[in-house]
Amino acid sequence: GSITASGKVSIGAAISGNSRMFLYGSDAKIMYQGSATGTGDGNGFTTGNNGGLDGFIWNYENSDIYFGTNSTEAMRIDSSGRLLVGTSSARTSLSFGSVAPSIQLAGSTTSSSSLLLHKFGADADPCKLILLKNRGANAASNAGLSVNDPLGVISFEAADGYGGATLIGAEIGAYAETGHNTQNDDGPTRLVFSTTADNASSSTERLRITSAGKVGINETNPQNSLHISGATPAIRFSDTGANGSAFSIIEDNDGLLKFRNDAGNSGSGSGITFEVDGSEKLRITSAGNIGINSTAPSSKLDIYRSG
Repeated sequence: GSITASGKVSIGAAISGNSRMFLYGSDAKIMYQGSATGTGDGNGFTTGNNGGLDGFIWNYENSDIYFGTNSTEAMRIDSSGRLLVGTSSARTSLSFGSVAPSIQLAGSTTSSSSLLLHKFGADADPCKLILLKNRGANAASNAGLSVNDPLGVISFEAADGYGGATLIGAEIGAYAETGHNTQNDDGPTRLVFSTTADNASSSTERLRITSAGKVGINETNPQNSLHISGATPAIRFSDTGANGSAFSIIEDNDGLLKFRNDAGNSGSGSGITFEVDGSEKLRITSAGNIGINSTAPSSKLDIYRSG
């Protein structure tokens, strides 16, 4: 080794480039040890290379590694291998049991607690957030999923106010509808949307989109393009352009199908029309008159025929 007149230190070979310290060897590394770590090869903290092209930063102790800038800690890797950005302690999530996520980002502002994925370039390729699952023993496995396995879940959570954990407010999950262990690229999947009701501690499924594109609201096995289940399933239409705050409801009440136009009786000129091939064929007015091929029936049943 040598120390030059300019204060450059070289160990193992002559100084290369503008480095102030130059280490050369098949296993060049620097060890950092103290009275609390011990002095063996498996103690303390080290940086260097592994004898090849790979470099490493390695902590042999059961402790954290800090990274800082501007005299402030920016992130750390804790003793459990979790990457913590903007916080020094990991939080626990209640989604799918009690888990402490491996990557956690925290901040006191929107900017410091936000994640940006930015794709640029003169092409049509998208920016993607990919949630991937396999049933194998490691990340390289291609073991397919079983029926109802979650491919991924986005969980919206909030602090519980007293215990230090979190409460699930809502979830969006993708689940395998059949086993994904075939060799023909067949992976039917459903999307499930869940929310947590008042005074409830867990979320409940509210809506799903099946692999066939059918939508179920409070229905886990939709039989049609839109399938709504409940004690009194209904669809409400609010007409913001009407004279007044008119709203209409189609509902099934104890087996009776109801069409309720201007259900609050707040609009004017209310009625129900039936059109076929782009033209009106039947109308029910607010007075209860029925017109067939008549837009202004003057009697309980008014049938108009031209020619």
